[in-house]
Amino acid sequence: MIKILIYETNSYWIENLKLLPYELDFCFSEEEAYKKTYKHKYDFYIFDFEGYSILKELKESGDKTLSIFLSSFEDFNSQKKAYEIADDFFKKSCTYIEEIKIKIES
Repeated sequence: MIKILIYETNSYWIENLKLLPYELDFCFSEEEAYKKTYKHKYDFYIFDFEGYSILKELKESGDKTLSIFLSSFEDFNSQKKAYEIADDFFKKSCTYIEEIKIKIES
């Protein structure tokens, strides 16, 4: 089964992400995210933009786990910044759960 670490703090989006049909592990703080990434092996990271600094540090340390950023930001600079370290980027919307499933299964 695909195992995913999710860093999200908004309860609305957490409930939506729980619909993903994979083994999900949620974290709600930077400290918790760091601990979980060192303790467990994940197939994917799905991080809200709040987790940017964590993902940047993980990638700089050599972590090759595939990663997806989620954000409600609409500006191009945020998207560009996300693509500099993540493998993909999705704007939070009513269809992004299906888009994430397509990405993970491809």
